[in-house]
Amino acid sequence: MSSAMTRLLEEKKIVICGGSGGVGKTTAAASIALLWATMGRKVMVITIDPARRLADALGLEAIQTKPTLVEPEILEDAGLEPKGRFSAMMLEAKSAWDELITSYSPSEEVAAKILANSFYQSLSDTFAGSHEYLALEKLHELYHSGDYDALVVDTPPTKHALDFLEAPHRMNEFLDRRVTRWLVMPYLSAGRKGLKLFNRTGGYLFRKLEEATGIRVIKDVSEFFFHFSQLTEGSRQRMTKVFELLKGPETAFLLITTPELAVLSEAAYFMKKVGDYGVPFAGVLANRVHQIRFPEASDEEIQIHLKEAGCPPPLDKVLLENYRRSQHLALGDESRLTRFGELLPSDVFLTKVPLFPQGLEDIKGLAWVVNELRRH
Repeated sequence: MSSAMTRLLEEKKIVICGGSGGVGKTTAAASIALLWATMGRKVMVITIDPARRLADALGLEAIQTKPTLVEPEILEDAGLEPKGRFSAMMLEAKSAWDELITSYSPSEEVAAKILANSFYQSLSDTFAGSHEYLALEKLHELYHSGDYDALVVDTPPTKHALDFLEAPHRMNEFLDRRVTRWLVMPYLSAGRKGLKLFNRTGGYLFRKLEEATGIRVIKDVSEFFFHFSQLTEGSRQRMTKVFELLKGPETAFLLITTPELAVLSEAAYFMKKVGDYGVPFAGVLANRVHQIRFPEASDEEIQIHLKEAGCPPPLDKVLLENYRRSQHLALGDESRLTRFGELLPSDVFLTKVPLFPQGLEDIKGLAWVVNELRRH
């Protein structure tokens, strides 16, 4: 019998992994992509600032900003059967912005002017929400390239997981024609009168920008928006198409969480807001769930079994205490996840991935998660 996760992957082409920071989104995204590859798909996982151990686990020196194929032999050595193809790439803000400017500028001259602009160089490193926007741009590009038939997006590690869904709206606000027109006035104004008027209306804003960036804001910002405005219409059109893609039948949104109460509270809010955006919410993957794999027994029965196994008296009490502590953690996780599961709509599944005691530091650890996803 197939699991909820495998049934989902049989039906979809895009999986978005969202959730708050520190819940194991990157590991979950990589494991889902690996599972998809064993099902015969050509899969790409897009990750943001991945941990070094993930590259090690996949047998790569580093996860590059360009698509990198993970050799099938690496997966086979871990006991996985790669019927399809598994690739990974990292999204790094500066290089991704440069690639975007180069790809969509109307000419090489315009691209060169934008790339050389001081305001752009500062903005491309620090612009709030840029990772989310760039991830959506890359999703759009890869989906329409025809090179992959399955995509997994590991959303950026942000304090507010909804930033990913708000990125199209924020970028469209940033590229608003009225704002752009106002910001290019100094570049287009003839004579001192126009510049003087602009200085009076925009001076406060640009003084603050100068304090933040240390660059000659008025000239650099004006020149940047003058050239960048030639890209904005295409960007707005792409963001509209991307949001249609996010809400389409080929896409599924997965919430990655852990059993801690604070994380689950944030997850419940997140789940409601995803519905408000009209994005198809498919399931919840609960990571690092404590589980007790032994039958219930009294302290006396456990001590008898330990004695029969040759455990010396000082050690049997330590082992019994550790067992009870683990049992307490497992019962707590189960109780919280049961209450959380009661909040889920009937068509949304909850999959639990047990805490992996050895740590997920190599391909065998990821293969273990893949097998767990197959089972539940």
